[in-house]
Amino acid sequence: MSAFRSIQRSTNVAKSTFKNSIRTYASAEP
Repeated sequence: MSAFRSIQRSTNVAKSTFKNSIRTYASAEP
């Protein structure tokens, strides 16, 4: 269970990082 939780946590971190990068790119566009 702990391994699954760590995988889920890293997946959530990757998702939030991806969203943040998209948001930054969208705001950087003129």
